Amino acid sequence: MLLLTGQAVSLAEPIEKDGHEPLESTLEQSCVPSVERELVKQSVRDSLYHVMQELDDKERTILRLRFGLEDDKPRTLRQIGTVVGLSRERVRQLQNKALRKAPPEPQSRSASQRPRLRGVVARRTLASTA
Repeated sequence: MLLLTGQAVSLAEPIEKDGHEPLESTLEQSCVPSVERELVKQSVRDSLYHVMQELDDKERTILRLRFGLEDDKPRTLRQIGTVVGLSRERVRQLQNKALRKAPPEPQSRSASQRPRLRGVVARRTLASTA
């Protein structure tokens, strides 16, 4: 039940008097992720996994930590440097090198199904902040 202007309103009530769509169908579910969102997240994870296989171990580690790919906690260059035993400048250089290794953006979707790492990481970062 929803209290609206002092009157109790059932979520099962139709939105319009002659309508069939209940009020509950218009409310956003913030605690339950949508199926579409979960499918997109899984697709991005799968694409990212395949692209990351082309990197060496140190580059892979740096990108995983930098963008929080395993725990949704992005690290600073300094934090990563401490973990891998490098200066933050060297970490930045290796991060950029790894991002440059990403395959180029395909001209059309049919040309290639391999995603560009920068786009995948950007979408991943946006999705984790949403």
